[in-house]
Amino acid sequence: VAEVQELYRISRAAQMPGVQASIDANRQNTPTNAGATGRFAGSIPGFPERFDVTTYSASLGLSWELDFWGRLRDGTRAAVHEYLATRADMEAARTGVITETVATYLEIAETDHRLATARETARLLAERSDVTRDRYERGLASSFELFRIQQSLSDARAAVPLLESALHDARTRLAVLAGGFPDDLERLLPDAPRLPDAPLPIPAGLPSELLAGRPDLVAAANRMEAARRRAGVARADRLPRLSLTASGGTQSSELGDLVSTDQRFGLAAASLLGPVFNSGARRAAARAATRRYEQAVLAYDRVVLTAFREVSAALVALDRQRERLGL
Repeated sequence: VAEVQELYRISRAAQMPGVQASIDANRQNTPTNAGATGRFAGSIPGFPERFDVTTYSASLGLSWELDFWGRLRDGTRAAVHEYLATRADMEAARTGVITETVATYLEIAETDHRLATARETARLLAERSDVTRDRYERGLASSFELFRIQQSLSDARAAVPLLESALHDARTRLAVLAGGFPDDLERLLPDAPRLPDAPLPIPAGLPSELLAGRPDLVAAANRMEAARRRAGVARADRLPRLSLTASGGTQSSELGDLVSTDQRFGLAAASLLGPVFNSGARRAAARAATRRYEQAVLAYDRVVLTAFREVSAALVALDRQRERLGL
């Protein structure tokens, strides 16, 4: 997000005039019998043999591109939407971490409860196995009954290590989500977690516009708009650019006269630059940008359809779980 903010500032700065300051010192020592003065230097009495000129200059330069076709404006707006899309991605990532943290926390609660149940089941089956073996030795129970109890005991004991491994895996995942180590969970989870008693009811008649707040939808919408603006930039690149340039300052052969207003100079220029022939490269770039915009539109459609599907599936699953809870 911070990077995209800086990219926006770069795009924004292109719309503003640019000012450059320069201070120069030049010295020229050239013979007079060469160049433009070579033809007449020898025929003029007292003409110097060499030119020794030192010049100091200080100037300010101003340049500004007039954005007639909206190229710079579209670039800046595209940067804005890219920033909004990136910020939405950050919110989606934060929401994903929160969602996974809650799910992992509940998974720990469930696994911890299942582990306690499995240990208690193994203990009770061990007692029942001892009782059944005693009854079998006295002829009061069949070998099939003893075998069945022992098999159930073996299954219960075998389930305990698997649940212990699953619990450790869930706890380490929660520690990573919390930005710490497994030992830190003793501080995060001082007491055994407890599952909620019942899911909260979802009221009927909620507007579908609520989905517009989903971070993935916000990101997709802003990427689509950024692609549209980039297509506008590519189209404007095929048109001429008008730029204004100006500079002014002072110039003198003596350093002390550099601050005198009598030594001032100025320059102003305007330029119109337009493509004439580039083998269709700019036209192809504009079409490519349009195709990227079409891809962004399709991606946005997919995100919208996925959002409706996920909400529908979640509502049905919640309703079925509520039915199970009432049984």
